[in-house]
Amino acid sequence: MKINKKYIVVIIIVCIIAVFEIVHRSQMNTSFKKVVLDRLNGTEITSIHITRTSVSVDPYEEKEIVVTDKHVINNIINDFSEIKLRKSRNHDFNPNESYHYIMHIEVDRPRVSSLRFGMTVYDKKNISIFDYDNRKNKYNSYKITNEFSPDSLENVFK
Repeated sequence: MKINKKYIVVIIIVCIIAVFEIVHRSQMNTSFKKVVLDRLNGTEITSIHITRTSVSVDPYEEKEIVVTDKHVINNIINDFSEIKLRKSRNHDFNPNESYHYIMHIEVDRPRVSSLRFGMTVYDKKNISIFDYDNRKNKYNSYKITNEFSPDSLENVFK
């Protein structure tokens, strides 16, 4: 029994598209550890600048704090290190969240800017990360795919 060549071509094309889709989707899934912590290359974090801005709180409020205490920095980084991420094109953040947190991570680097990463935590499910050292792909938006609570950030303001 002969198989029509058109069917073979269609099957091959479908398989190629499926492989590309699987590869594309696997590249979209990542983690905070891969995106931020692994890129620090063992460089010590010297400070985290955190700005809390009100979103649904009236009147508008903005508070800023600089964290230099190593124990507090480690608590924040440990909370974030478990975050699983998926690349996203937009921010579908929850408008009922009270605050956004804008963070800037500084590291100990002589003769180079100490700013290494900037992040905005929109809510429990959305974050954007800015990599100051990446020349091509500095800014990416992500969906947080596992349970996350920005309590360690909120505790800094108490």
